[in-house]
Formats: sequence, C-alpha cells, structure tokens
Amino acid sequence: ELTDIIIDDIKIYNSFDYVYTKRTHYRNNPEDIKKHIALLTKEQDKFKSLKASKADNSELIASMKTIEAIQETIFDLVVSTFSFSEEEYKTTKLLLDYKKFGEVTSSLVVSALTISAIYFYSEKKILTLYDTYFSTDCEEVKQRALCGAIILSYIHRDRVNSSYDINRRVELFSD
Repeated sequence: ELTDIIIDDIKIYNSFDYVYTKRTHYRNNPEDIKKHIALLTKEQDKFKSLKASKADNSELIASMKTIEAIQETIFDLVVSTFSFSEEEYKTTKLLLDYKKFGEVTSSLVVSALTISAIYFYSEKKILTLYDTYFSTDCEEVKQRALCGAIILSYIHRDRVNSSYDINRRVELFSD
C-alpha cells in the first residue's frame, strides 16, 4: 500500500493520463462532491417539474445538459479519488442509489469506481462493487458492478487472493 501511494505521488506530477490529469486538477482545486450532489438533486427536480408542466423542448434540453455536466463532474471526482475514506465511501454508496439519482448517475459512479481501482488498488472499492451487485435491483447498475468487480479481481488477483472479505463475496456469488 505504501508503494502504491509513492507511485501515485510520482505519477500525479509526471503523467498526462486522463485519470492523473483529473487527480492533479482536483488535488489542486478541491471540489466538494456533496455540493455537486445537491446541484444534481436540484436540477433533476427542476427537470421533472419542467417535464410535468410540459415546458418547451429548449428548457428541457438546457436542463438535461446541466444534469449531464454535473454527472460528468461527479464521475471525474469519483475517478480521481484513489484513497477511499469512510466519508467518500458513504457518499459513493449514496450515489449508487439509482432510485434517488437515476440509473445513469449510478452507472457512471460504478464505472468511475472501476476505473479508479484499476489505477490504484482499493479493496473497499472492489467490495463496494460486489455489494452493489448483490443489493441493487437495477439491471444496468448490477451488470456494470459485476463486470467491474470481476475485471478488478483479475487485474489485482495477487492482492485479491489474500483478501478474506473479497473471497467471501466471491463465495457468496458462486452460491
């Protein structure tokens, strides 16, 4: 884990990779993901009310573009978070609630978790993906979570093999 942290610190300043570019940006300009969650909720409510009031298409399109921009920022924030503190875990779990945030947002968060964990091993992220697979009833989110967990389990197989918690999830899955 210490080696991962050191490698990450070296790469963050010497890599032009998408993920490291985002990490550099958000490390130098910390953004509050809770602020973006609040903006997303507000904009989704606005979109629903516009749709219910049969507003013209230009207003609906403008609201959809705003939602997409917020979703993109949330994706970037999750991708660029390598450590997975308890607060980040709770926020991510909240965003995985597709009934509240929608299938697209939850699917994007699952993909962001997967990409992030490809770059920086996180047992918590892999467990979160397995738990999402077991707990959600949204097929799109469920399939992405399972694919992400399997891909990460393969990429980080040496570490996963020594993880009791991940192996326990795989046993539950095989049952």
